[in-house]
Amino acid sequence: MFSSYEIGSWKPAPDLFLYAAKNLGVNAQLCTVVEDSILGVRAGIAAGMKVLGYSSQSEAIQLEECGARVFYSMYQLPDLL
Repeated sequence: MFSSYEIGSWKPAPDLFLYAAKNLGVNAQLCTVVEDSILGVRAGIAAGMKVLGYSSQSEAIQLEECGARVFYSMYQLPDLL
């Protein structure tokens, strides 16, 4: 688990996602972020990662506008990855 407090940088800066990818030895462009917030989606996009937005129908448009592919049930997640 990685924390913004660990690196002193918060979303929408991509630093936390990039830090996690680097520490796991994975190219950021090969990572997928699952987010439920606009700031998180923006951070994932800025990191160059694929972003999946977990959302209710009421917030879906906002996450899509930020660049996420929205899904509504965790049962959908395996097929999206």
